Amino acid sequence: MLETIRQFAQERLAEQDDVRDLQHRHALHYLALAERAEPDLRGPAQRSWLKRLELDHDNLRAAVSWSEEAGAAEVGLRLAAALWRFWRVHHLSEGSRVLETLLKMDETGPPSLRTRVLLGASRLAMDEGDLERTVARAKEALTAARASGAARELAAATENLGLMMMVTGSTASALALLEDSIARFRALGDPVGTADALNNLANALLAAGDTAKVVEFGMEALALQRDAGNALGMAFILNTLGYVALHNGELELSRSRLEESLVLFQELGDLSRIGDTLEGLAQVAAGHGEDRRAVMLWAAGESFRADAGKHMEPLETALHEDALSRARTRMGEPAFAVAWIEGAALAPEDAVSYALQSGS
Repeated sequence: MLETIRQFAQERLAEQDDVRDLQHRHALHYLALAERAEPDLRGPAQRSWLKRLELDHDNLRAAVSWSEEAGAAEVGLRLAAALWRFWRVHHLSEGSRVLETLLKMDETGPPSLRTRVLLGASRLAMDEGDLERTVARAKEALTAARASGAARELAAATENLGLMMMVTGSTASALALLEDSIARFRALGDPVGTADALNNLANALLAAGDTAKVVEFGMEALALQRDAGNALGMAFILNTLGYVALHNGELELSRSRLEESLVLFQELGDLSRIGDTLEGLAQVAAGHGEDRRAVMLWAAGESFRADAGKHMEPLETALHEDALSRARTRMGEPAFAVAWIEGAALAPEDAVSYALQSGS
């Protein structure tokens, strides 16, 4: 009935002479909502704003569509700059398409605004596994940030390119860029930016096999995110710390940190990161010799990532495939296949519940 009513109302609206003006006012209303939400998507009100934006997702989608159809590039870019973090959590593939479309509408917009949209496009492309586009957009973002002269955008673009260098295996470049970005965020007095960059630096050091300061950086980042009330930032860092402990053979510490991360990602409704965290918990289970449990968690994680359009990073893929192969050999193909089917069939809430039942 609601869809029928919507269609009827749309037909009646189309009969009005001022329909374009109404669509314009509608778009500006939801632009204001998105821009009001943006700063809180990294703070204590994060959960409530993610829920609110999800409830208004169709309205936000209509506002974006209007900006495209009307050629209102700046409105579209402002919507994209405000919403990319929401899209990254809840609508990855759709958000990535929208960002790319809007960026092509106006390639001469304000550098500061384009920087923010390019940062979003780079992050979402990374999650989709499109590494070529990831790096290209990250480099464009840094160029735009330099043109804007905005210190915050420059710090964010430097950190973002550092992350992309890490993902693509250019570790030396990644470390230099991330250290530079940390200094910039500290100078700005930006705790969340500092924490994000510290977490990415910790990941880069872990990938390079240099774990001497990884925990120190991770714990500082975690404290900063806790103080800021940024649940998503906390979840990312706990995930990193869980993998650090796994790398060090501290299986129970790894399990504890990954479970805390998993709960936060579930509360935020971030399906793809639930999948990523189940991957880590599968590695812990395999370390304990719990192969059936590990395979079920691997299967559930892969299913959720696929549903969200999320791809594993190259370094994660190599670790995943090696561990999966060893579990398959130990279990034998029939038992492995049964466990995989059972895990892939789990709903998100059931998979999370199973993952938190340690040792079952």
